Amino acid sequence: MVHNFKGIIFDFDGVIVDSELFFLQSIQSYLQNKHITIQLNDIQFLIGQDLNKSAEDIKQKYRINDDIRIITQELTKCYELICHPDKIPPMPGIIDFIKTLKKFNIKMVIASSSPQDYLQRIMKRLKIDSYFEKVFSGRNFLRNKPFPDIYMAAVKFMDLPLDEIIVIEDSPNGIQAAKSSGLYTIGYKGSVITQNTSKADKEIYNFRELLESSCICRFATNC
Repeated sequence: MVHNFKGIIFDFDGVIVDSELFFLQSIQSYLQNKHITIQLNDIQFLIGQDLNKSAEDIKQKYRINDDIRIITQELTKCYELICHPDKIPPMPGIIDFIKTLKKFNIKMVIASSSPQDYLQRIMKRLKIDSYFEKVFSGRNFLRNKPFPDIYMAAVKFMDLPLDEIIVIEDSPNGIQAAKSSGLYTIGYKGSVITQNTSKADKEIYNFRELLESSCICRFATNC
């Protein structure tokens, strides 16, 4: 465990909000409209990617003739029908966790594959936007997770040594991206969608568990 950490990079979907199920259900709905029946675990590998990459993988795997732009538009419509961004719930304990980190002057940034406006909209609704110094969206990078580009940009922005930064991720794609950047990575398993986080340095099931761990506790005067 990193004991002297001064910054945390958060993934968003599946870490700050419990949205992964809605994401998979929207893809399932899209494919049903194409008369393709699948189980949710058939497409779990798409979690952690940006929408364009997911559209490319869906097009190839299910031999869909539409171009990527049309697929992404239809996937977005399915997602908004299943769950509007204003209704996506935060993960249990995440708000208190973020507020506690702020008290200890921990730098916090977001590194997510999701669109910037989607991220900002939910963060504003949850009233956590002011706690983060920067929000990185995968839409602004040529290569998204599992490539490390977004995490490398986040590290550069934070201006901290690698051994003073922790990443919290929930997907294999995100964990691979963070680990490829040389970052200590925590696999969060509190989502309703269970993912393989075995390649993370540590796995947790709730934020209280992390809050009470030694790496957080060292910043509290009563520890």
